[in-house]
Formats: sequence, structure tokens, C-alpha cells
Amino acid sequence: MLKRLFLCALLCSSLAVPGPAAAYQLIVSYRIAGTDLAAVELQEPEVEDPEVLHLKLTEGAGDTLELFLESDAGFGTCADDLQTIIGVADAYAEIVIDQSAQTMNGVAMLQCAIFWGLFRPN
Repeated sequence: MLKRLFLCALLCSSLAVPGPAAAYQLIVSYRIAGTDLAAVELQEPEVEDPEVLHLKLTEGAGDTLELFLESDAGFGTCADDLQTIIGVADAYAEIVIDQSAQTMNGVAMLQCAIFWGLFRPN
């Protein structure tokens, strides 16, 4: 009986202590050329849902790819900034999302930056 109590206490205490997996971060960076960006839409969240940034991207053969990015902290002026580079050949955007954020849904935008004159698509 004492052996079972000790084993139960040991197992229960090991579940309460965070292990190495709690220390990781999952950061995703998107670099999008202005010529590939076709449309930008910011979707208002439902209650307790993250804000969604909906991007439509064009691919080489004229196909469209849709990208949905989420952020509990919102996107600030990111959608407006992205609108300024739609179709611009020498501009690109870099959007960085933390997909392991300590927020309600675990996603937060860390950066939305526009770069001019640094990117020349082939």
C-alpha cells in the first residue's frame, strides 16, 4: 500500500512540473513579394477568437493561393501596410508569427515589416 502511494505521488508530481517541451518557441516567418500579393483582408474575430489576416497570393501560372494568419494580439496597421505593396515589384513584406505564444489561442504576430528596393524577383 505504501509503495502504491509513493508511486502515485511520484507520478502526480512529475505531471505538475513542466518539462523541456514547455521551453520551446515556434516562430514562423513569411516573406511575400509585392508582385505575389493580390489582396489583403482583415477579418474581425468572433468572441475569444484570434484576429485573422487573409492574404491572396498569385502563383506563377496565375493560380491563387490563400493564406490565413491568426494573432491574438491583433495585426495593428499590418493590413494597411500590405495594401501599399500590392503589385509592387521592388517591395516585399515580412510577417513573423509566434505560434507558441502565451496567449489565449497561442498565436501572436511579432512583426509586420515592409521593405522597399531590397528584393528583386527573378
